[in-house]
Amino acid sequence: MNDQPVLTPWIPQKGPQEWAIDSAGVIDEVLFGGARFGGKTAFTLADFVQDISQGPQWRGILFRKTVPELDDVIHQSLQMYPRYGGEYKVGKNEWHFPTGSVLSLRHMEDEKDYTRYHGHSYSAVYFDDLGEWSDMAPYKAMISTLRGPAQRKRIRCSANPGGRGHLAIKEHFRIGEYPKGMHPFVHKASGMTRMYIPSRASDNAIGLRDDPDYVKRLNAVGDESLVKAWVEGDWDAIVGNYFSMWNSQKHVVDPFKIPATWPIYMGLDYGESNPTAALFAAVSHDEEIFIFGEYAQGNRGAAEHARGVKDALTQNPYAQKRMPQMAFADPSMWTRRRTDEASLARSPYDTFVKNKVFLNKANNERVNGWRMVMDGLRHGRLFFFRGETKNIVAAMPTMQRDPSNPEDLIKGGNDHPVDALRYLMSHVYKTQEPDELPDGDFTGAKILDLLNVAFEK
Repeated sequence: MNDQPVLTPWIPQKGPQEWAIDSAGVIDEVLFGGARFGGKTAFTLADFVQDISQGPQWRGILFRKTVPELDDVIHQSLQMYPRYGGEYKVGKNEWHFPTGSVLSLRHMEDEKDYTRYHGHSYSAVYFDDLGEWSDMAPYKAMISTLRGPAQRKRIRCSANPGGRGHLAIKEHFRIGEYPKGMHPFVHKASGMTRMYIPSRASDNAIGLRDDPDYVKRLNAVGDESLVKAWVEGDWDAIVGNYFSMWNSQKHVVDPFKIPATWPIYMGLDYGESNPTAALFAAVSHDEEIFIFGEYAQGNRGAAEHARGVKDALTQNPYAQKRMPQMAFADPSMWTRRRTDEASLARSPYDTFVKNKVFLNKANNERVNGWRMVMDGLRHGRLFFFRGETKNIVAAMPTMQRDPSNPEDLIKGGNDHPVDALRYLMSHVYKTQEPDELPDGDFTGAKILDLLNVAFEK
């Protein structure tokens, strides 16, 4: 009697999951996912067994951030791998296959844990739910372990929008530029080919067949942005997003020649140990704001930043060598850093002026500034030049509300470009006047009717 298992192949679902599987040997780095319920974990597990025929030289490792998070991976692997003759080694958290291939299931809290694997060699590396990591450092470190005689070596990851690593993932796979994915590109430094393959809940036909009410339960959450991220895999719809009205298709426009009669302004958020960000804006005759360029650098002195801001503006093709009529900067720039030494008693403002970058103290009222920004977005009067404003465009959909003060956003992270925008908008933007109520009797029931009409608008 033959006790050998029948190798019944796992068949990917038509669409994104099949495309992701077929990318093996063609694309070095693949991000698969977007929405929940998109079959992401099944993909990472199935991707490995494609090449177990290579034998012992085909060795892989799959990461989740914590040990408890591995439970779902183990559960799904127990459904899939026995059909390939795989044997799960409980004590080692490894799958061993008859061909000699081995897949290890591990956790990695942060980049420091990489030291455990520094000397290892793998032919395939997987990060399931990459958004749980705060940055891409563990992922990038593990790329160095892709070595050995195996063919078709690759690294694969899955993620949902809105996790702690949202922005880093979005930048690494250029989702902002290619929100629909399926656009391979070569990273110049590594020479590796990358691609984002998006999936939606609707792409998981098997899952929806087994649990047809899953999407309904997601919609019942009641948070429009959350549902949009989970169901549609929209990387611009983030839970708690402060600028919920942000729409890259609406607010990011193709660059054009700025008329010489449009005044130019600048907003500047200064940092020494933190990044410095500057935004360059033109105001149209219709009082629309067009952000046409930016400066973003960190770990530099005031003089270097001053020269950098000036160079970024004078070299920007849309500025036409014009300097801003006014530049609005972080008020902290007027504070002298070292009053105990005369040679270092100059403030950042003094240094900028010495380099002929003239600044004005910006209004630093946070909530009022954010209201200006939101008003511009909501009324379609604030726009950003595509390709020229990557940092601010990447930052806008990631800003989160402060739970302790919902009118403000959480400080920290990549908020330097939006602070520069706040300074700018506080001074150059005019809020749109609300519709006026008609003249008449504003007493009693009449005023309630008029208010109802206003809210219906």
